[in-house]
Amino acid sequence: VARRLALAGLRPDIPEASRIAEGIARFLDGRYARTIREQGLRLLREEPFVLTIGLSPAPDGSPRVIGLRGAVDFVVFRPDGTVDVIDYKLSRPRSDLDMYAFQLHAYALSMVRREPERRIRAGVLFLAGSSSEPVFLDAQGPNGTISSAEHDAFCQHLTDLGERFAESRWADRFDPVPLETCRKLRCGFVGACYGPEASA
Repeated sequence: VARRLALAGLRPDIPEASRIAEGIARFLDGRYARTIREQGLRLLREEPFVLTIGLSPAPDGSPRVIGLRGAVDFVVFRPDGTVDVIDYKLSRPRSDLDMYAFQLHAYALSMVRREPERRIRAGVLFLAGSSSEPVFLDAQGPNGTISSAEHDAFCQHLTDLGERFAESRWADRFDPVPLETCRKLRCGFVGACYGPEASA
């Protein structure tokens, strides 16, 4: 694994290289990956998506749409009709996926729009931990899949965010959110918005 990573451009002398290689090797040797191999399941890697949400018209009447662009690290199509969308993290495992929920719900919504007949699970594979199993969002659908109501609620959340963003751009006014919210989200721009002392 380390050799393949080096060939892909990850320098072996950087501190994270061995940790990433160990995490990938652990995953490939684990039950989840073994099941994928044994059952010959269909996979997608680095699967790009664009999630579009229609918004209310601009004050001048022109239509507005917000687009969310990204790529899902790993997609697994399971024989029971379930699709797993999985994101890799280099951090240690967390049982609480709240800080990743927005990203995972965006992945899931993009996939259910492409595969509307399938049920979607969304989770994180933590490469720095001892487990080889992804940790999945606690969802309300069968077998931990995301329910239609949860997809609809996230779509509404995206719409609300898009409306706020569109209005801010139209008025050229971007009011800050509370500093505590930024810290909870571990936003990387706290220093830019609140000054260097706030990011300490």
